[in-house]
Amino acid sequence: MAVALAVTTVTGTAGWAVAHEQPAITGPPPGATAWRADDSLGRPLPDPATASPTAVARFFADLTTAEQHTLARRHPLITGNLDGAPITLRYEANARALAVERDRESARARDAG
Repeated sequence: MAVALAVTTVTGTAGWAVAHEQPAITGPPPGATAWRADDSLGRPLPDPATASPTAVARFFADLTTAEQHTLARRHPLITGNLDGAPITLRYEANARALAVERDRESARARDAG
């Protein structure tokens, strides 16, 4: 009887415990399509899904400061999460992405509809 009760309890709560797990995020990072299509520098940007941090660091080292900041402004979600990009540039891009999202959510909160 005790075994049956234990099995029922574990079986009954296992689905509840597993149902609240967060799913793994897969696929390209947000903004990857626009990043890959950006030809403003006259050369392809490193693929955020496959480029190594070393290749990304080399790419950014070849850019002017203005070009780096342009990428951070145009593609903050990619630049801010791109391993190998200069850390201060990543901070700048992430701050920009957070500000955009904060403004979007603030506008949504004020919308009576």
